[in-house]
Amino acid sequence: MKFLKRLRTYLIGVLLGSILVILFFKDRVSVLTSWLPANRVKIELAEANLTVDSLVQAKTACLNWTADDWKRQFLNCDVNFSESEVQQQPRRYILEFENDTLLKLEVSIQDTTAVVLKSVLAKSICGN
Repeated sequence: MKFLKRLRTYLIGVLLGSILVILFFKDRVSVLTSWLPANRVKIELAEANLTVDSLVQAKTACLNWTADDWKRQFLNCDVNFSESEVQQQPRRYILEFENDTLLKLEVSIQDTTAVVLKSVLAKSICGN
């Protein structure tokens, strides 16, 4: 019986601690998940100096996106690590999207610069 009482006390403490962490960090939930690899890539892309390749820029001209628009898209993607080349310099990441504009991007990151190399758009966008 003594073990069950200790276990119950421990679980109540973990529950209260978890609730306090969520209450304290509710405005900064990213603190709880920013250590994950995909989120680190997204943060790095959002903070990088962005350049869009001329072919990609021509392909996406009808979207009229600024660098901030591209960076917003980076935050809503999935990073496909199995197709990405992360062991070489510059690192190349394949970003996949589940929206009606973009389907896939290839982005290269070196130091503080990110370059959008390739894009795959939805068929209904820009007549592609």
